[in-house]
Amino acid sequence: MLRTMRLPLRFFVASVSMGILGCTTTTLEGSQGWLVGVARPLPPTLPPAHVNYPQADPLPLAIQLTLNDALLNTTQEFRAYDSHVTLQIGRSVAESSRSLASAVFQSVREAKGDLPLTSGVDAVLTPRVANIRFEMGMWAWQKCRIEIALEWSLIDLAGRVIWADTFVGRGEGACGSRFTYLEDAKEIARIAIEEVMTASYRDMVATR
Repeated sequence: MLRTMRLPLRFFVASVSMGILGCTTTTLEGSQGWLVGVARPLPPTLPPAHVNYPQADPLPLAIQLTLNDALLNTTQEFRAYDSHVTLQIGRSVAESSRSLASAVFQSVREAKGDLPLTSGVDAVLTPRVANIRFEMGMWAWQKCRIEIALEWSLIDLAGRVIWADTFVGRGEGACGSRFTYLEDAKEIARIAIEEVMTASYRDMVATR
């Protein structure tokens, strides 16, 4: 239970100006960290990563890109006093996966279930957020970090694994003040997604 304490007004003003009001965050593994600032609702999704993939001949495969509910519902949640804030990581990863798949493969068809298409594709490509680590400092000037582990599998229609790997993207920046920390957190997450998509692309095209 949160206890309310009567503090001098000068203490409250100093606390807000330094951004020391905090809240806890829960990752996919259930670990906790601190988020600086007063919680406010985030927009429903993060912006997709903007990666300029090099011009290259596509791999001669028609694939199904599976974006299942487990991916779309992957979130990073925060709690501050009686408020909740959610970063919808999975939806941003899904949007970025569409761009990556189109840059790598000759033909891409999207499916939002786990079952492969019965015809018209050679293999099924599935991204999965394997882990998220989120660390935020207690003070506005301290570093905040997010680490996203993204697992890929490319499986033919007979169930054989053609290619599979896991890549990690990291974002880091200042936690920001009570007025900017939400936008700062979104930007740090966007950087991590861009990094993991770039690493994924390089490995995919290297296996041609």
